[in-house]
Amino acid sequence: MICNSEALYLDLGNNSADKYREFIKKLNNIVEHRNDRYKKELIYETDYLKNSHSNNCPVYNILSIDGGGTRGVLPALWLRKIKYRTHRPISHLFNMIARTSTGTGRYLTNPSNPDQSRNLLFWAQNLPRLMLSAQEGNTDHEMYNQLNNRYQRWQVFFEKPIKLDEHESIPYLLELGYQYIEELDCSDENPINALVESFDP
Repeated sequence: MICNSEALYLDLGNNSADKYREFIKKLNNIVEHRNDRYKKELIYETDYLKNSHSNNCPVYNILSIDGGGTRGVLPALWLRKIKYRTHRPISHLFNMIARTSTGTGRYLTNPSNPDQSRNLLFWAQNLPRLMLSAQEGNTDHEMYNQLNNRYQRWQVFFEKPIKLDEHESIPYLLELGYQYIEELDCSDENPINALVESFDP
């Protein structure tokens, strides 16, 4: 930071040094924010819950979660971050919470045949009848056309696949999640902030 300030002092037009200094300031704010994360309490408002789930409410918030097994750590981290920033439980923020992962779906009872044993072969045979076929890009495009900037998709790609029950990778996933959230915090178009602002009264 000292070298950066010196570079700006010598050459006021040094844009890269100025951008670097702004980035360092944002990172410092993030560290302070992380240290204070547990100091605030959640607000459980009965009226907010009643109003957000009534038929008179013009907005119907849907949260769709993807990520099965160990990979569910990342959605859990993001949910915790949203809960922390809004100071409200997730159940107060969304009218419907759905899962989109066939990986996590195998733990649920099959609605078309609840008495059948739930093994992978059974699910592999019956899933096509229960699922809508759509390419990921088309779905994102259509959702964005319908909802504009109210549609947000957060996705993390891994270099190597992670198995559903591979708990050794949980610390790695958590660190990856924190890095992703910090990068979002440093960007001007942060979807978490947009989401939090839409829930603030």
